[in-house]
Amino acid sequence: MKHIFIAGGTGMLKGAAEHFIEQGHIVSLMARNSDRLEAIRAKYPKRKGKILTLSQDYRDTEKAMKSVIKAADMYSYIDLAVLWIHTSGVEFSEAVKEFLFKHHPKTKVYQLWGSATIHPKKLSQKEWREQYPEHYREIFLGYKQNGDSARWLTDREISEGTIRAVELDKPEFKIGIVDPWIVY
Repeated sequence: MKHIFIAGGTGMLKGAAEHFIEQGHIVSLMARNSDRLEAIRAKYPKRKGKILTLSQDYRDTEKAMKSVIKAADMYSYIDLAVLWIHTSGVEFSEAVKEFLFKHHPKTKVYQLWGSATIHPKKLSQKEWREQYPEHYREIFLGYKQNGDSARWLTDREISEGTIRAVELDKPEFKIGIVDPWIVY
């Protein structure tokens, strides 16, 4: 049983969060929507004490980091972190990685990157991959091609792809088509 921390676990990563809960892991979920967090916790009454919900907006880095520290203190160690953080939350993303790699050096961190405006690989953080090659992973979100048209990935596809990325544990994982990049 691992302790898995997920930032953004009630939207596109809800399926991944529920998968890890159903696998018997301790799961700490941080998200802005407290109703969605409570709905996930209520769905798993037999997992009481194994699901920590943290209603917090990662754009407030100081408060969000208190949530990360609370999760780490409550279960003593974070084995795996999945971070779906928009570019507006880069400060939090940096802070959580710095904290985890300093205090939980064996943590595997999976950073999801996706963008409607620029190629997601331009968001890549090469310095983290070079400094922590065994522990820092990046997941790039692309799109699906349907004949002559394209569409964004569904929440289900993102969750299933994230689960697969964790299972395969590669430094880089793509969900959908990333190259060539199409801006909508």
